[in-house]
Amino acid sequence: VNNDAAASFVYSGQTYYINKAKLENLDYKVKSLTDSGMNVYFNFILTAPGENASDVVKSLYYDNVSPDAQSYALNTRSETGMKYFQAFMDYMASRYTRADHAYGFVPNFTIGFEVNSGRRWNNAGASSLSASVYSYHTAFRVAYAALTSHYAGGRVYISLGSNWNSPSMTPGADADSSLDWSSKEYLDFFASVVRNSGDIPWALSYNPYPSDQSLTEFWL
Repeated sequence: VNNDAAASFVYSGQTYYINKAKLENLDYKVKSLTDSGMNVYFNFILTAPGENASDVVKSLYYDNVSPDAQSYALNTRSETGMKYFQAFMDYMASRYTRADHAYGFVPNFTIGFEVNSGRRWNNAGASSLSASVYSYHTAFRVAYAALTSHYAGGRVYISLGSNWNSPSMTPGADADSSLDWSSKEYLDFFASVVRNSGDIPWALSYNPYPSDQSLTEFWL
């Protein structure tokens, strides 16, 4: 580890490292926004791995994911990936909910982006609705535990697309039941899994643009 380029922290007896320059840049942004009186939200999204990704980074992804996706589902079946995800979420929660707001204050975490799209935004390869929801629920619950263990008033959000009733995110397009699900069916299943797994509060992050984004009259 290059100690000049990495900041370290300890979680459950193991030392982890994080890019120091990116962390300091985030500190500056969050602190500036907090000090100006703004409410800050973090949205955690797993983007494509780099060409030279380490084995640890690769462990975050499911096998057979699509290279055409914009973002990916966290592989909650990977022991290594989940260990690093838990450590990272705990670190983010501890750093940005300090009582002294030394690095700013972020009591709101959104996990994933438009997670009802297994095709574009929450890709895990071909899957089923239930498999996708159970996997997402695991990541969500880890984030909730991390945030609320440091700040009891923290809120964690599920992010859904604008296709509330239609499986396809593109109006009129064919849907694949192993990749495309409506926001409503995803949210209904998610809510039932949460209730049956030991109920916790959850919040909803919903993109309020029209499903047909060419209909610019919406903004009038």
